[in-house]
Amino acid sequence: MNQPNVDIIIVAKDQLTYTRQCVESILAGTKLPFRILFVDNASAADTSTYLREAATRCPSASSIEILRNDENVGWTKGVNQGIRRSAAPYVIIANNDIEVFPGAIEEMIAIAESDTAIGAVNPNSNEFDVPRSGYKNTETLKGKKTEMIHLAGFFMLIKRSVIERAGEFDEVYSPGYFEEMDYSERIRKAGLQCVIARGAYVFHHGSKSFRPEEKQRLWERNEKVFYSRWGADTRFAFVGGRAILRDEKLRASLTAAFLFLVRSKKAYAYLFLPRGCKQHFEPLHLYFRVIETPPGLRWLNLIFKMLRVPERKKIDTVVFVSQRQMSFWKSTGLFRNIRLELLPECGIGGVSSC
Repeated sequence: MNQPNVDIIIVAKDQLTYTRQCVESILAGTKLPFRILFVDNASAADTSTYLREAATRCPSASSIEILRNDENVGWTKGVNQGIRRSAAPYVIIANNDIEVFPGAIEEMIAIAESDTAIGAVNPNSNEFDVPRSGYKNTETLKGKKTEMIHLAGFFMLIKRSVIERAGEFDEVYSPGYFEEMDYSERIRKAGLQCVIARGAYVFHHGSKSFRPEEKQRLWERNEKVFYSRWGADTRFAFVGGRAILRDEKLRASLTAAFLFLVRSKKAYAYLFLPRGCKQHFEPLHLYFRVIETPPGLRWLNLIFKMLRVPERKKIDTVVFVSQRQMSFWKSTGLFRNIRLELLPECGIGGVSSC
């Protein structure tokens, strides 16, 4: 058999209904050669019986290989088992409780190949607030991507070159939770980006691997490990005017400054801007949050937001385009417990007019 374009690692224990739905969606909607590496964590016999039958229906040059464990080694160790077995230029790590819509894998690979700076790719999904009914809209977004900080582990494509640099998942997070976020940080540390392929769609049923009480325990334990290594997210705010809509050069300059802050500080960007600005910013990065607000209310809206949100999600920095503007707001005393900073150089004259 020829080398597949992509190895798809699926880790599961039992849950045959979800496994069948997942595998059948891959068989029906994927045209390029693939190999499913199914890590079977001691499932009942009906799972392997189904997988052997499904393998007889694989398209030409595609296959299903079962990696059977005598005990449940957990999701993280199972993924690493699949990574060690994989050899294709692209590797997808998938939950079994997903449905892959037609063309999703091809589009994810196309996005990965579109830019050497891209290290890993998620598809669009209900995980990113696109419901199943919104699938048809994603078909109009072929070739478009949105940058993100942390991959979601339900269905993530990683370049072989990235795996060779970053290695396997860290099993300190075993049996699961936060390992994909840790891996995302390692990808970013290597100077590469994680993105969403907006023209690909995968539906995730979600939360089928762990019981609620077990999930809570693992989440709290692994959250501490993750934040001790990489730190927590930060949040900054910016208030701008109508010049952003009129001046494309200004908009591009501000975008570059916002992206620098988001990437370097792992920061959510809360942008209080005129109506019509959302389309220019939000598709670029998942951490861009545009609050379109009428003139005269933007600063008031920012202050209200700062008062309403819980402590761990509070805005910690407000950024400005000019020293004069920053000095004025500092003199008001409204931002006593907030850092006030100038944006990184926007690179154009007259930026204070925004």
